[in-house]
Amino acid sequence: MKRILLMGIVFVLFGAALALSQRGPTPDETARAAALKLFQSLTGPQKKEAARDWNDTSRGLIRFATEGTGTPISQMSDEQKKLVDDLFRSLLSDFGLKRCLEMGGKGRVTFYGNPDAGRFACRIDKNNHLTLVHIEFGKEPGGEFGPIVLGAKGAGEATIWVEEDKLALEFAAALTADDAKKIKGKGLLIGELSEKPQLQARKLLEQRLAVFSAVGRKVLDDAIRHDGGVDKLRIVLGGDAGKSIDDGGNYSWSITSASFSCAWQFAGKSHPHMTLKAKRPG
Repeated sequence: MKRILLMGIVFVLFGAALALSQRGPTPDETARAAALKLFQSLTGPQKKEAARDWNDTSRGLIRFATEGTGTPISQMSDEQKKLVDDLFRSLLSDFGLKRCLEMGGKGRVTFYGNPDAGRFACRIDKNNHLTLVHIEFGKEPGGEFGPIVLGAKGAGEATIWVEEDKLALEFAAALTADDAKKIKGKGLLIGELSEKPQLQARKLLEQRLAVFSAVGRKVLDDAIRHDGGVDKLRIVLGGDAGKSIDDGGNYSWSITSASFSCAWQFAGKSHPHMTLKAKRPG
């Protein structure tokens, strides 16, 4: 009997090990591998341009001119450019990738830390309206995701973010008189809103998060969950959200908690800027 039981345990352990060995890579592993492969493809001069210390001050900047740091994507080989595309695809959903590609721009890639040693961050500045940073591609928990900057260069190009604009207007229109009064300044927790605007706030948040692949979504969802869930996120609405930014609307909104923040800022007609950051729970 003991022999049969022992054989059963061995069989179960062998099956578990086999299943683990045959599982596909997680989204985070896929993104890390894509970033590492890109770094390892760089030549000596390219690495000299791309590599920065982990604590370099440029790592946390919301945006900076694309000529300020990194190795130019335009000067990469065709194979390296494909690796940049692979990294984009690992960090963005199909929806997000389409929107970011529509923004155009040649851009640069910067690495912080030592990718060959483990902990590192990869920053892509495709133009001064598109910054993507995944912090960190390490093995330990914790770290940050962002800053992410999404925007539009000028008149007409804001249509790539038409969904966010439409949902923000629907959210503003759904507010009760009491909600509208309280939401300016310090704002309200989403869980404190009346039923209809609370639903619209959730739709607005989901549309923002829809830009990212499973890699980013896990970081963002974990940060939100860590702070008590969507109901504990604070939403603030300012300016005139009575009409679209293409029609002259001038408004801003933010959804934040201790570990998560995203915002929409008006930068002129048909010209929104969107930022997002999150802390990965340690």
